Amino acid sequence: MTAIVHGACPTATPIEHNSSAIRPMIVATVCRVTAKAQDQGDETPKNPLDVRIGKRIKALRTDARWSLMDLQRRLDDKLLKARLGNYEQGTRRPGIEEATILAALFKVSAAHLLCLDDNQPILGEEESKLINDFRVLPPLERAAYGRRIAKLARAHEEALPDDDDVPLSAFAASKRKGKAKSDCKAAA
Repeated sequence: MTAIVHGACPTATPIEHNSSAIRPMIVATVCRVTAKAQDQGDETPKNPLDVRIGKRIKALRTDARWSLMDLQRRLDDKLLKARLGNYEQGTRRPGIEEATILAALFKVSAAHLLCLDDNQPILGEEESKLINDFRVLPPLERAAYGRRIAKLARAHEEALPDDDDVPLSAFAASKRKGKAKSDCKAAA
């Protein structure tokens, strides 16, 4: 069996066949059919999500005033200009690794780049820092602050401490002591 491939026709796919006499005929037919389909615009419809992702990548790139070649260079040639162009046109979707690489360069989340967080607000730098600080708290303090934040969001009436040097845990402890004193007075 011989594989039939023709260098003059980039769209030809390898075909296994026993006869070498039929080779030129098959290659020519594949090239004509492929060219005809391309001339008639018979391309598969683009996935709407791929198109949205492509528009987002292009918007981030153009906002940074980079060409596709600039973007390729900034990515240290990890993603080539042709692939990046395919992403922007919506003909190809970046995988998780590629999205992570692009997101790091554009300073956005991979979820945002892949349009996975469209129904959620984009966090600013200060909000992200607050959330990260919250996540490193011990579980009991995190639960206590979670309740406190929910209470503040509902009420909007309790003032925050003015002194930035006072850690929130000390502030919460002073509030607990004050509450314990008021509970004792009520019980007496």
